This record gives sequence, structure tokens and C-alpha cells, in this order.
Amino acid sequence: MYLNVKSFLKSTPFVILLLLLAYFFIPIKDKRQQYETFLSEEYNMIPSYSSEELKNIPKPEHPHMATFQNKFMTIDPELGYVPSERLYRAFLEKQIIDIENNDRSIAWQNIPTNMGGRTRTIMFDPNDPTYSKVWAAGVSGGLWYNNNIHDESSRWQPVDDFWDNLSVSKITFDPNNTEIFYVSTGEANTAITTYRESSSRGVGIWKSLNGGQSWELLESTYEFEYITDIEVKNRNNLSELYACVVSGTYQGEEHESLPSDGLYRSIDYGISWEQLLPNIPGENKPYSPSDIEITSSGKIFIGTMKNLDGEGGATILTSNTGDLGTWHTNSDYKNEIESSNGNNIPGRVILSSSLLNPEYVYATIGAGFLNNMGFNLSYGEFIIRTTDSGNSWNYVNIPTASPNEWASLAWHALAISVHPENPNIIFAGGLELYKSNDGGNTWTDLSEWDLMYSNGGDRYVHADIHQIVFQPNNPNTILVTTDGGVFYSNTSHLPEYEPIFIERNQGYNTLQFYTCDISPNLEFVEVVGGLQDNGTLYFKIENEGESLDISNMITGGDGAYCFFDDNDPLLLTSTYYNAWYQFNYSTNEFNYENNNSGVFINPSDYDSDNNILYANKIRFNGGQNNRIIKIEEDFDASTIQLNTNTSIYFSALKLSHLNNNEKKLFLGTQSGRLYKVNNINSSTNAIEITNQSFPTANISSIDISNNGNEILVTFSNYGVSSVWYSLDGGLSWLEKENNLPDMPVRWGTLHPDDNNYALLATEIGVWETNNLQENNPTWFPSSNGLGNVRVDMLSIRSDNMILAASHGRGLFYGMFNADNPILGDLNFDNFINVLDVVLLVNLILDSSTYNNTGDINNDMTIDVLDVVSLLNIIFEN
Repeated sequence: MYLNVKSFLKSTPFVILLLLLAYFFIPIKDKRQQYETFLSEEYNMIPSYSSEELKNIPKPEHPHMATFQNKFMTIDPELGYVPSERLYRAFLEKQIIDIENNDRSIAWQNIPTNMGGRTRTIMFDPNDPTYSKVWAAGVSGGLWYNNNIHDESSRWQPVDDFWDNLSVSKITFDPNNTEIFYVSTGEANTAITTYRESSSRGVGIWKSLNGGQSWELLESTYEFEYITDIEVKNRNNLSELYACVVSGTYQGEEHESLPSDGLYRSIDYGISWEQLLPNIPGENKPYSPSDIEITSSGKIFIGTMKNLDGEGGATILTSNTGDLGTWHTNSDYKNEIESSNGNNIPGRVILSSSLLNPEYVYATIGAGFLNNMGFNLSYGEFIIRTTDSGNSWNYVNIPTASPNEWASLAWHALAISVHPENPNIIFAGGLELYKSNDGGNTWTDLSEWDLMYSNGGDRYVHADIHQIVFQPNNPNTILVTTDGGVFYSNTSHLPEYEPIFIERNQGYNTLQFYTCDISPNLEFVEVVGGLQDNGTLYFKIENEGESLDISNMITGGDGAYCFFDDNDPLLLTSTYYNAWYQFNYSTNEFNYENNNSGVFINPSDYDSDNNILYANKIRFNGGQNNRIIKIEEDFDASTIQLNTNTSIYFSALKLSHLNNNEKKLFLGTQSGRLYKVNNINSSTNAIEITNQSFPTANISSIDISNNGNEILVTFSNYGVSSVWYSLDGGLSWLEKENNLPDMPVRWGTLHPDDNNYALLATEIGVWETNNLQENNPTWFPSSNGLGNVRVDMLSIRSDNMILAASHGRGLFYGMFNADNPILGDLNFDNFINVLDVVLLVNLILDSSTYNNTGDINNDMTIDVLDVVSLLNIIFEN
């Protein structure tokens, strides 16, 4: 086991370091108790906001407490940080298992949506003369294309669900050969120590030689942890590829790009690279570039961001050639920020130049401060302009009176773009979208993000603007990328309040779910789920072609745990810190209970027989220790004080439904303790049933069989054995990890009818076993229709339909049958060969017959594409 001592010492506060040293290196009797002390100390260092306090903070500015919660759910307890580099090894292991095992997995179907998630990059396809085709990418949902962005009904299509990394930061093309595309990975903009961290590290740069039809990962870029921008310069008809490479912090651990941060150039299409930027004065490290702008005359402008040491931000560098030693550095605004009394920490710089007048370049510059919790917040401090190619710069007005109004999250959301035909028309984005027709002297606010809570409207653009692009042959049409996907306007030239914006998220399923539940109603697929930044969505598929959209949002904020009642027309949903809603969809009435307790995404379970909700009440900082809340049918809340003697919150709750009159409640903690209350309706006596072999780690889920004896417990931390199973109600336990890669396991579900079958929701999709009773069960990916995306929760109904909540690709459903056939095994002989190809061709000829075993590509039709897919499976095996 390897510990990066240097970065570990730099990133760990001294007091916590002493605790960790005591925990890891001094012999102790109770490691679990020491770990609980470590967690308590860590949680006491983060902001603790009540739900009432959060109401006074605009939603887009909320401290992202889910980030902290997720960090301690996944850290390696032996290291004290999240070793996310292990996820790449897990991807490789998954690929081997995919090849070695025929696919018996569930045929997953994605619930369609017209809502999008966080999107940092978009590009008109240069090979489409009509500029109808567009490419875009989510930070946790991968790369997508839309064949006609002008058609409201045109749907987005994913390029590949199985990329090793689904976090895309930028896409660009080679102007000398428009068939060559490049895609960079890693969300660097939020890879800093603040209350929100990046969605993921990157794995380098992907390249396509055929206009995006196929892709390869450039081996030379494996060690580029985060790439903020990529561009290709035409230099005397030769292509120069530039990549802005930086380092960042991901879930408590620093990840340094190698050989260093800087601007890297390749003149051989990505085979080799040269770093070009000078070192930061007084440092032995190059500047960390946040943005690159290559003007139509070929001059290169670089905007910087602060590095891991906090140095080098708010600086602009320029060069005519980009060659080493030719750079001019402008640090005037950095110096001005550092000398101010308010926002005195230099932030990042975003640039845009005029296509028609390349000597006109605009820059927006962030500046920030440390709040009382030590987090570096940043606002849109300046907008500046040069009209002489960077020789001199002048201030223009910012869109609002105060920097924290128009760009309150400048480290996260900051954009500027110059109209290609008029250098005095500029668009800028932060929280909202703004436009100036006079070079930044006056501004118009074009959007209202909070219209999302009233089903949108002509001015609705989701909060947090990341990129603004013009259609090359019609600059009146613009595309805007946001935390809520892609927005379109072909009337951007109209005066104030007249531009109309339309969501262009048809099928762009990059939604980030935390939770889900599936209705017991067998007539329809009826679901509910809680999401990051997009509230709680309720949806029922009654007719083919229906999609989730903004009208399906039943509560705002961050959605949390939610439940359908199995017997009554009730739906329960929650937001952060135990704020609960009860909807009666037969009477259209609702109740609300704000208990103002627990943690951000607060664990809970629901008793449909007695209409009682049980939820954790312990706060991050240990307040309300030993307590859960009980919310009864009339939505009256009471507190249950247990004898668990713990101030670490209950990370999992599960009711046993075997006996309606004597409900057993199982509770797990973040330190791996497991408790059982034999009759929660009448008793507060919690019996600890923690097995001595349980890891000291976060219990992420508990599932109980219909007979009440079999229990499946999962742990979500790296570096621990993640799956444990009991056949006797928790008296004894068996480890069931076996071949599962070292990755977070967030949920586990037992098959209701066959105790050999179980499912796991993991950091890399859903995994399945059909031999759980073996000493060493074999786990294999259930990947048919579901990509390499984090899955947070599973929910199953009585006919074994399973619902999966992914954090980046929306909701998926399928049938969890105990006898799932091998996909493509048409004659059911447990082998896939040429005989199955013959049978598949016969199926195609007999167009009246549908067989899901032959639907290899899971598109609900049997055609020649399935034959091609089946042949590929045969060749791969």
C-alpha cells in the first residue's frame, strides 16, 4: 500500500494529522472507536447549515455538503483520503471480466429525459455544412451528439457509455483536417479545496480520426490529471495541438499532473508534448492555464488559475508563436487583486476574441477570499478588454453592481464570448446570462434561472453558465451550456427581454441521481428519484415516447430519499437535512415536516404497513447523538433515543417486513457498526450485532430477504471488503467480496425469490452474482444498456423489475430475473457460436417474433445490427 507522504502532509491539517498518526501507527485496542474520533474531528471542520439557513442562500450557491458526505463514504480508512486512481484499475478488471464472461446481465433501459446535467463543452460539427449537428459532454455523463440541434424533437445520442472516464471538459477539432476531433477529460474548474469538488479526475485526451465515429485514448496523456482547455492552431498549414494541463484536489487528495502543470503543445497529433509556459516568479513551477484563446490572426492568449500552492492566478500570457521563451506576462490584475482589502485571492481568467477584429480580446477575471471555514470563494471581479492584441488593457463594466451578483461561483461557472461579426457585442455568464451591445458599457440580463421552479419559460436558462458558442454561419443562433444541460436561442440578436431560450436536452440524460424508488403499481413504470441540483422528479411512463422534463419536478433543491407507499396512494420525498413531504396523489393534498436534523442526503426507510417513516437524526458534527426520528401517518414527528452510544450518524437504515406488528429495524454507521432493534414500534433497545471481521468503514446499505433470515450488508469505502452476508439473521457473517474490484459499493439488493442472486450498485455500474451461496461467489458487470457510470441506489418491485439511480446517466430499469439467459444464446446451450447467428438471422426473417435474448444492442428491435453485435461478441470471446 503506497502513501504519498508529501501531498498527505500538505493537505492534512496538523490536528487531524496527529489523530491519523495515532490511529494508523500506534497500537490500539479499538480501531473502530479511533476511526469514529477521526470522523468526528473531520466533520467538525466543515460548515453545518440548517435547512432554514440554506433557505436564505440561493440554491446555486449552496455549500455542496453532498461532496463531504461522499468523501467520507469512500475514503480508504487506512489512508484517510480517497485513492481514486484505483478506479482506473477497477475499469481494467471490469474489461477482463466482460471478455471472460458471457453477458447474462439485465437488459437495462434508460428512462428518457428532456433535462440535462452539468455540461462544460459544446461544439458545432465542422463536417456538417448546415451546422445542424452538435457535440456536447457532461462532466459525469460522457460525450453526446445531436444530429439537428435546430429541431426541438431531435434527440441526443451517447457516443460510448463505456469510456474509462465519463468526465469531459472540452471538445475541439483540427482546422486542417476537420475529421480529427480531440476530447479532454477531468473537471479541473472545481478541483480545488472549497465546498464543491470536481466530478472526476481525467484520464487524458481522446482522439477521433473519423469525425467522432470511433475514439482512442492518447497514451501520451495518461498522466494529465486535469485538462481545462484544448485547441488546435493552424500554423503555416501545420496543426499544433495545445492542452491546458493543471493539477487539482479530488476528495481530499492532491493529484498532480506529470511532468507538471502548464501549456503543452504537440506537433505530431498527440504522440509527444512540449511544455511552453514560463515559471511563476519565485516558483519552480509553470503557470497553471485555465483557458486558451487563439485569435483568427494566430496570436495565443492564456488565462491562468491558481495552482495547488495558491500561486499564479489572474494572469494573462500572450505569444505570437507559442514557442518557449516568447511569452509576455501581464500580472497587473493579479497584483491589484492581492493588494485589495476585500477579494484579495487571484482567481481564474476566461478569454474570448473577435473573429472579425482579432485585436479585440475580452477577459473576465475571478477574485475571492477565504470564508470562516477556510474555503476559497470566488466572484467575477473584473471584465477587461484590449483593442490592440494585448499590448494594453482597459476595464469595462461588469453586468451587475457587485461581483457576487452576476458570477457568484467564478471558480465554477464563468464564461464570456464575443460576437463573431461585431467586437462590441459580448455575452457573459455566471449565475445568469448577460449581453452587452456596447463593448461592456451597459448590460442586459437575458435569463432567469429560478423559472425552473415554475416549469420554465422563454427566459429560463439553468443556473451556472459554462460556455457560450455561436453557430458559425448564423451568429444569431447561440448555444449555452449550464449545470442543467444545453440551452438554445436563434433570437439572440433581439432587444432586451425578446430573446427566447429553449431547452435542447431531448434524450440528453446526464442527470445525477442520489436516490430512487419504484412504485408497486405493475400497470406502469412509475418512478421517483432525488437528484443533485434538480430536486426530486416523479415520472410515470404511460405512453411510448414520453420523457422526463422540468414539469416532473415535485420539489426543488437537492432531492434526497423518497418512497412510494405499497398500500396507499402516498408518496414521500425529502430534501437536505430531513425536510420531508408527503403527497397524497388521490386527493392532491400534501403535508410538510421540516425536522432540521440529520445529514445532507439523510438515510431513512419507510414502513408502508403502518405508514411510518424512520430516519437518521444524528448530525454531521455528532449533535442529536443516538437518535432517529419517527414520522407517522399524520406527519407528526417524534424522536426515538436509542442506546447505541454513538455520535456518528446512521449511514443505513432498513426495516424487516416479516411481521407487521413487530418491525425489526437494522441500523449501520460510518464506522461499520451494525445494530438491530427487535420491535421498533415499542422498543428503543438497540442490540449491536457488528461482526468482529466487519471493516472499519461506511455501511452503505442493508437488505433483508423476505424470510427475514438473510441479510446483505455493503460497505462503500475503498480498501475494504465491501460485501457481507448472513443466513441466520445476523448471528454469523460471511464475506462475499471475491473477484469484485476495489471500488465503492453503494447499494446491495437480494433477489426476492432466489438466494443465489444479488445485485450491487457500484462506482462502475451494476454488478450481479448468480452464486451468492458459494464461498467465493463470482461477480460480473450487468452492463447491457448501462455504462461505466456511478450507481447510487437500487429499488425493486414485486414482479422483480429493478430500478437503478445513476449519478450521471439518469434512471435505468430492467427485469431482475433469476434465470437471465446468456445474451445471444438463442438455443440456450450456454455457448455463443455460429448456430446462434443462424437462429438470429431466422428471427430477423420472421419479423413477427421478438426475443430479448437476440436483442443484442437493446433497442427493442431485432435487425442486422444485432447480427453484427453478436459476431463481435463471438470474436471477443
